[in-house]
Amino acid sequence: MSEQVVDVVIIGGSMAGSCLARNLKLKIPKLKITVLEKKKNFDHGIGESMLEVFWDYASRDLGLSKYLEANYFYKHGLRFFFEKEGKNTPVSEMSEMGRTWYHAIPAHQINRAQFDEDMVKLNEQIGIDTERGVSVSHIDVGEGEELHRVVTANGDVYRCRWMVDASGLSSVFAQKFRDVEKLDAHPVSSAWMRVKNMRDLDELGDSAWRERVRFTNRSLSTNHFMYRGYWVWMIPLDAQTVSIGVVWHHEKSQVSIKNQKELEAFLLSHTWGKELFGHDYQIVDFGALKNMARVSKTIFSTQRWFRTGMAAGFIDPLFSSGSAWLTDLNRMISDIIQTDIEGDQQQVARKVAGYDVYAHWWFNNFLFHITGNYHGNYDLHKVLFRALLMDYFGIVMPAGVGEYWKNFSNLDSESLEKLKTIFHDDLRSGGAAYAHKIKDELAEFLDKTGDSLSNNIGNFHDVEIPGVYMKNSMNRGIGLDDNAIKEMRFSIEMESIIAASKVVAEHKKTKLSENDIAVIEEKYKMGEINNLEDAIKAARLDREIEFF
Repeated sequence: MSEQVVDVVIIGGSMAGSCLARNLKLKIPKLKITVLEKKKNFDHGIGESMLEVFWDYASRDLGLSKYLEANYFYKHGLRFFFEKEGKNTPVSEMSEMGRTWYHAIPAHQINRAQFDEDMVKLNEQIGIDTERGVSVSHIDVGEGEELHRVVTANGDVYRCRWMVDASGLSSVFAQKFRDVEKLDAHPVSSAWMRVKNMRDLDELGDSAWRERVRFTNRSLSTNHFMYRGYWVWMIPLDAQTVSIGVVWHHEKSQVSIKNQKELEAFLLSHTWGKELFGHDYQIVDFGALKNMARVSKTIFSTQRWFRTGMAAGFIDPLFSSGSAWLTDLNRMISDIIQTDIEGDQQQVARKVAGYDVYAHWWFNNFLFHITGNYHGNYDLHKVLFRALLMDYFGIVMPAGVGEYWKNFSNLDSESLEKLKTIFHDDLRSGGAAYAHKIKDELAEFLDKTGDSLSNNIGNFHDVEIPGVYMKNSMNRGIGLDDNAIKEMRFSIEMESIIAASKVVAEHKKTKLSENDIAVIEEKYKMGEINNLEDAIKAARLDREIEFF
């Protein structure tokens, strides 16, 4: 047994913890940082598909741009496949949604076991101590200026000024503070495995199918196979290995997978699964998580303890939000610690309170997007996914890279309480929430057609976001203010209602003219359109359509 005094103890040494340790050391070189990791060897876990904001973080804050380019695949976007309920459609006949162009802002597919192992070595080179095979038995929070105590299972004691929980869903702080809420509104579980020697997705289909994605590559995308109540991911890790797994909603599907054999059989029950697994596949390992969705009540504390990554909250692997979540949390934690070192305790308190409000808004915003996407419907996804991309690239990402969250440190407690109310209302009304409302109205229309999944076969949608909606991200959040956010939210609403109107027209074997679209835009701006039925009437499609 021993006792050490350090500046920062980070409990958990996988991606969130190791990145935070590196972030802090590069930002404040004098800090003495110890990372305590319970695993002797890192394994394969959820979180291989990175979002663009993580590349910005890894490149600018962590000095890892060359490392990423040298070791991991460039991600060719998110790609979605749809079919009907029979699960008997060849992949080349499934409806597909994905981009045909390279993105201006990079992102990568990460082999997590490799990344986590490499980060330990890279961090050691700059003076960060990572202790492997060390479990934390309990923590004591220091009162006032007293140091915290972190006690390991073998009796070693670490005393520190700042303490961070990056230990994942098994969260050490959750056991201490009992303040983690499981999200009953989104009851999901997941099972996954790594598989070698699967067939290459781009080798299937005929030449026209292979060529329609132009300069992109399906096998380098984060692929999603979407169904009612569940979805399957497939992510490339290296030239021979893919990560493949399923996430299921307990109330919307009958899926329940307990072991590797059940997962293998489930995937092979789909025609595309038989095609991609082929005859030479080799399963490397298996993992699973039950009831994943949860969030911590407190993420940043004035008592100098913080949470990051899955220890702070987790929703669902859908849309790969985990890397963006840890990016913003780590940047905010680093900023709070820097302010604490500078001795401005009043500003530390403001940042803790403000950043906590921002973090919970961020989490609830993504939660809202994800919970509405277990419909397995190609037409509905066209409407929702565009809204998600506009929200992410127009608001969430530029707010992160532009450090919009720093504005929250200037607000007093009364203003923050008002902001919470505004956020609560906004998440349930305008912007992306409006897109979900339109999606629900479109779903009602499609149900009346008698075959709501008719377009799940044989269609292709090129996901393209006009430059005007990318400008906030391309400008790294410069100029992002309340007005810019309101403008983007309005654009999300208008684009969603136009996209849904186009779907209605397609199902009635007609097409919106440019004039129809202009009329919908004008009437929406004037407040004369409040729902999808109003838009259909504005375009005079109601002459042919019995809507509701």
